[in-house]
Amino acid sequence: MTRISRPSYARLPDIWLHHIKLSDYYAIRDRHPEVLEIVHQEVESYLNNPELVFETDDGFPSLSRLTGQYYIADESYTLHVGPPWYQIGIQTHFLEHPWHAGQTNFDYLGLEVWICCDPETWSFTVFRNTDSSSI
Repeated sequence: MTRISRPSYARLPDIWLHHIKLSDYYAIRDRHPEVLEIVHQEVESYLNNPELVFETDDGFPSLSRLTGQYYIADESYTLHVGPPWYQIGIQTHFLEHPWHAGQTNFDYLGLEVWICCDPETWSFTVFRNTDSSSI
């Protein structure tokens, strides 16, 4: 899998902040490359799990339809308390091979990776299952 820049046809990404101070968001953003590396590892793990994907068009998602490229669509950041921690949601969009004439949008699969951030150590771990969606 290869992360690419947002394609020209895709809308600008949204960043959602829920109960989080801007300074804390910026502290997490300073570590964004680390977050994106965790996202990359998680989406590769998801797409290499034969229980979650199909080799052919017999189900969704079909590996044969994927180009191997994805981009970051949306992000969300939520503060939780007791003890405090941040939930980060990174929405990825995976591209498909063209399958009809005149196709201009190549988004096929959405994977949202959930990450837990510990504000005491600024460490990041995968929080729960990755959510999939057809786009």
